[in-house]
Order: sequence, then structure tokens, then C-alpha cells
Amino acid sequence: MHRWLLVIGFSWLLASCTKNDIQPSAQIPVSVDSPSLSHPLYAPLDSLAQLYVKKGLPGIAICVSNAQGVCQLSAGWADLEHKRPLSLEHSVKTGSITKLFMGGMTMWLLNEQAQGRLKSTLPLDLQKTLSHYLPAEWIQGIDNAENCSVRALMNHQSGIYNLTSNAQFYLDVTNDPFKKRGALELLKYVRGQKAYFDNPGDGIAYSNTNTLLLSLVLDRVLQDATWSGAGPFIEVPTHGDFMGLFMAEAGLVGSAYYPHQDLPEKLAQGYFDIYNNHTYTNLTHWITGDGNGYNGLYATAPDLNRFIRKLMGAELFEQRWLDTMMNWAPGEEYSSKRGLGINLDFGQWPTGLQAIGHGGRDLAACADAYYLPQSGAYLTFVVNYGGDGNSWVKPVFQEFERALIELVAKS
Repeated sequence: MHRWLLVIGFSWLLASCTKNDIQPSAQIPVSVDSPSLSHPLYAPLDSLAQLYVKKGLPGIAICVSNAQGVCQLSAGWADLEHKRPLSLEHSVKTGSITKLFMGGMTMWLLNEQAQGRLKSTLPLDLQKTLSHYLPAEWIQGIDNAENCSVRALMNHQSGIYNLTSNAQFYLDVTNDPFKKRGALELLKYVRGQKAYFDNPGDGIAYSNTNTLLLSLVLDRVLQDATWSGAGPFIEVPTHGDFMGLFMAEAGLVGSAYYPHQDLPEKLAQGYFDIYNNHTYTNLTHWITGDGNGYNGLYATAPDLNRFIRKLMGAELFEQRWLDTMMNWAPGEEYSSKRGLGINLDFGQWPTGLQAIGHGGRDLAACADAYYLPQSGAYLTFVVNYGGDGNSWVKPVFQEFERALIELVAKS
């Protein structure tokens, strides 16, 4: 998730009656006879990954597609406790890259709706407001919600308070880290909180609540919907069901949208220096609102690369929907331009570089999925260390990300 401000110094309460779904990482042989070896980027990327594992990142998997082909590699550990190397088959939690999938899935829904393959008694319209789709009691007490359009949710122009800015949210996750919280339960952290600006459209403010509310809108659209695809019409009552169909359409094989789908069998453990003493604590089991639109996607680096290529190539829906998705909101925030679930990032990279896609940060993992227009390359990676909280490893990760972007963009 974006902009997680981890609270250090809380009571450590891992005991919980809720089931922990996380198991030790699978032992997967790491191939030394890879077709990537002949790619011009293989040696510099491998050197970069090995360097930053030595500097403190537990494990790194990278996948790059460019005019020279596909280059993919991994380094470090999927499971520090059991000394199991990270492979390209290991999935990692991708945080806010879930929003990129939500944006793409929404465009796919609109495309299928326009083609008559998705039939709903409550069709989706980006210009309609939340009050058109959601019961009044769901959005009661949420500033800016009633008159906010679906489009304003998707490009962060709603102004609605970010639920993960609420200290009580952190405390509740700490006290019951295994708990799977639904969207309506999570909205209690938003009610009564002042919006970031007076009216939707008055500004841009990144908020995880936006995609949470989008997930509720999609659930309402899909609750009486049927989809035909290449076969007979079937029911798709929730956005989680539709996400499964969308991910299959994108050809993802080692990824899952948890808890709507079971966790991938080949899952890397996720770590963070929670005690700020240069140690690694396994926080894989901490559930920070998974499955509510802003978080919950677990993916491999190759799956993310396959997805961003298909997305940017308009292979998942007609070009007009990609154009709609990349209709950047006016103004800038954090050196980014906001589209509908997709960003044009530029300020954090070396001068002149641009990246189209989304980054993801969570308590115990980081990931990026970007198209780099200067070089025509598609870059994705996963790292099983948390980037939302401050620790001695965070600047190491930021240095790694910047060096990686620069290397691939200039190749």
C-alpha cells in the first residue's frame, strides 16, 4: 500500500484465534541454464541484484522485456528461516499494484459491457456518483463520498480520507494480524474524518479508500450480472470473481487476489526490521486489508511483466479504454500524474525518465510494474521486504529501485 507510516513501539501481539494461511516457502530449484543468459541486460541486472541482496534486501526477482527479448532472474532468499532461495516462481505481495489490476479490470468490465458480453441490471458508468451505486448507510459520515464519481475515485480526485492514515487501523492490525477485514468494516476508519479538499475534483490526494469504494461499486454492478466470454453466460456476483476471470484472461499463472482466491502455493516470505535493530521479522501473515481493491494481489515478477505488456498493448480491451485509463488528471501529486488506476511517474527517477504503471509497497514486500517509454522496455520486480515503514533497509531499496530504473531505461 502507498504511504504506509508504520508505528514502531507498539505492543507485540501475534497471538490470535484467526487462522494463519501462510506456510513456509516452497523449495524451488533455481535454474542456472536460463535463456536470459544471452540477453545483454542479464549480467548487469544480475550484478545489481546480487549487490543489493548483500546490502540488505532478502530476495529480488526481476523481469525485463525489451527489443532484445525477455530477461529474468532472481537473487537472495524466499525464506530466510528455512534458507530457501527466491526463484522466479515465487509470488510476493504487491501492495498497491492491486490498484493497477483494479483499473485494468474496470476497463475490461466496461469493454465487456459495451460488447454485450457482460449484462448487469446496474451498468457501470464512470460519471455516475457513489450515491447512484451504494446504499446511503454505507457512505454516511464519509466526507465527499455522496457526490463523488467513479472516475474521481479511480484517479484520486475524490479527496476522501485515506483509511491507512488512521492510527487505530494500525493498532487493530497489530492486535489481530491474521484477520480478514471486509470493506464495510474498514470504512469505520474513514467515517468522521475530514476530506483532503472540499469537493471531488478540487485536487488530487492519493487514498487507499478510493479503490476500496471502487470495489464496493463493482460488487453492486456485478451482484446481478452475468458474463459470457467465449461460452455461455455465468454469474459473477463479486469483483473478486470478476478479478479471477480477468487474471485468467491476462494469462497469470502464479498469482492470486487474496482472500478471494487461495494464496499461491509458491509464496515467498515477507520481512521487515520491526525492532529497528538490523534483524528481519517475518510479517508475511499480516493482513492489511487484502481483497478490498487497494491490496491483496500476490504475484510473480514474470506474471506482472506479462500483465503490463498486455495492458499497455491494448490486448485486454479496445484501445479506447486504454486511452480512457491514461487520461491523466490535471495537476501533479508526488511527481506523478494520475490516470484511472495507473500512474505516469517521473519525479522520483533520474532526470527525464518516465514510467507508466504502478508501484506497490506493503509492510513486508515491494514491487513495481512499469512501461518505460524512452526505451520501450517493460520492467517488473518483486522484493520480499517492506517499503512502507522506515528502516535501515528502506534507503537501500530506494537506491536499488532508482539504479534499476536507470539501467533498464537507458538500455
